[in-house]
This record gives sequence, structure tokens and C-alpha cells, in this order.
Amino acid sequence: MTTPARFTRKPVAWVNVAAHGAVNAHDSLRKVLCYATAEIIVEACTELPVTHQMVDEDGLIADKYVRSHLVVLLETLAAHVRRIDDAAGRRL
Repeated sequence: MTTPARFTRKPVAWVNVAAHGAVNAHDSLRKVLCYATAEIIVEACTELPVTHQMVDEDGLIADKYVRSHLVVLLETLAAHVRRIDDAAGRRL
């Protein structure tokens, strides 16, 4: 097996929305991403359980707390990407 070049030094994060954990799945994901030499942005990773009651009829998350928390995580990931681009002299 070779290292997936698509992930090499790329910033990645995940959100565990499972209402009942999924610890083993995330441990496995972390191992794969480390093997692929991705850069895990720990500050943008979290467990944020989403239940069926939090999802509307269109399949979108309706819960305001969950939505606002996701915005913060995405902003954290985006800020990290901006720092990488700034350091490399690139503009988004």
C-alpha cells in the first residue's frame, strides 16, 4: 500500500456526529490519516452528537447549538488554511 498523495500535508479535521460514540471508527480514521501524512487540525476535531430530532425534514441539521459549533470548527480549519497560504505567499 502506498501513501495516498492527496492527503500528504493537507489539513484535515473530523466531526463525530454519532449519538452513541464511534470511538473505534475515529481511532481508525486517525491512524489512516497519520499514515497518509495528513496534518490533523486537532482544534477543529470534535464529538458533536446529532440525534434524529435535530435534523429537519430536508435532512439538514436544525439545532442552533450544533450549527453554531460547526461554524466555529469550520472557521478554525479555514484559519489554519489561511495561515498556510500566507506563509507560502499565496492568496485565497
